[in-house]
Amino acid sequence: MGMRAGLHMTVETRLAIEQTSRVLYVVADPVSEACILKLNPNAESLWHMYQTGKPRIEIYESIIAKILDELESAGDVCVAFYGHAAVLSYPAWESIRRARATGRRARMLPAISTEDSLFADLGVDIGRAGLQSFEATRFLYYEYNFDTSAGLLLWQLGGLGETKWNPPHVAARPRIQVLTDYLTKFYGPEHEVYLYHAPQLPTSRALIERVALRDLPRAEFISISTLYLPPRGQPKANEENLRALARIEVRK
Repeated sequence: MGMRAGLHMTVETRLAIEQTSRVLYVVADPVSEACILKLNPNAESLWHMYQTGKPRIEIYESIIAKILDELESAGDVCVAFYGHAAVLSYPAWESIRRARATGRRARMLPAISTEDSLFADLGVDIGRAGLQSFEATRFLYYEYNFDTSAGLLLWQLGGLGETKWNPPHVAARPRIQVLTDYLTKFYGPEHEVYLYHAPQLPTSRALIERVALRDLPRAEFISISTLYLPPRGQPKANEENLRALARIEVRK
């Protein structure tokens, strides 16, 4: 569905919703829901499956089971997710995998994600700085070899370390302190970072909060944001590769 309700849907997405026998959807705003129902009245929300206190994996498995059951009974199903279905959406990927395992045809359509909106709103040019992208909890769980001279994007801060669905993620701030302490080892406490929340309604604007890294746990929009850390310093030139490229002659 893209990030901005009603405006980010591609023509391909609209046709899929209109022409499918059965539509299921997981969207976070009423405008997107209204758009889906207008395109196909035979649509059903799955948002009610997100029950407070329920383990996330159980929620995801319930969604997957519903999708596959509808596929079996209806013959063809379109499932609409907010943002990009390929980005941090286990039910989307797993439904496709399981459907294909039974011999069904299944595909995912591209869409506008938070990352795409962030590039435009923050002026991030990955052609110059590069970009590394991680889910925030996995970033803390595993010792990734990331590079501070390239941009760093960390997703799902609000659910950091959570295994259950517990909005409004009140435990996020003390866990963010753990993340802050870890990042400070590499970037220093004064490094400026951005909390970013993409606009969802046609008339709304992005929420952008710039803070020093040391102040991250006290930031206003921490529970709903994606974290972007701009590069610190310049990458080291690879002189050997530069010399190898310079030795190549181009002949007409």
